[in-house]
Amino acid sequence: MRRWTFISCLFLLAVPASAQDTRYGFAIGLAFPQADTNQLVDHKLGYAVGGQIALPLGDGHVLRPRLDLSVVTRNTDQGSSLSVTTGCVGADYNRFVSGRANEGFYLLVGLGYAVTTLSHTDLRFSPYNNLQSSQDQNAIALAAGLGYQFNRTYGADLRYTTTKPGSFKNDAVNLSMVFQF
Repeated sequence: MRRWTFISCLFLLAVPASAQDTRYGFAIGLAFPQADTNQLVDHKLGYAVGGQIALPLGDGHVLRPRLDLSVVTRNTDQGSSLSVTTGCVGADYNRFVSGRANEGFYLLVGLGYAVTTLSHTDLRFSPYNNLQSSQDQNAIALAAGLGYQFNRTYGADLRYTTTKPGSFKNDAVNLSMVFQF
């Protein structure tokens, strides 16, 4: 928990207080697991949420610090569940094709630090003394994608994120709606 508090504070410190065109926002969407994650959760769909700050750099270049969380869970008929939770703090570089920040199509590349938690709960025992185990793994996260900003408030993006904590390849395609204010 202390690690996420520290990371959240760093995220908030990245905001320049005097920037006039700075836009704050959040994203919510679907997480389509890929690679080892997809096999682990038996091709189940997950969800992704996050916060972000759009910092225009001029001429259609935007730096977007972000804090993301994605969760994918598989429940079995035998009463057990497996969950893959990934939290990531990082930044995206967005290049808007129109040459104006936060207008129209954009390409993105990102770099971040991800913490992936694999947790398994077995409820075949009584619900009061279930068997639970979890494991945290950390790794560098890379992202690439594209998006479209419909207006100053609404946008959508499609991003492919990859991490490899240890021998586990944790990739996902996220399709998200972006809301800025």
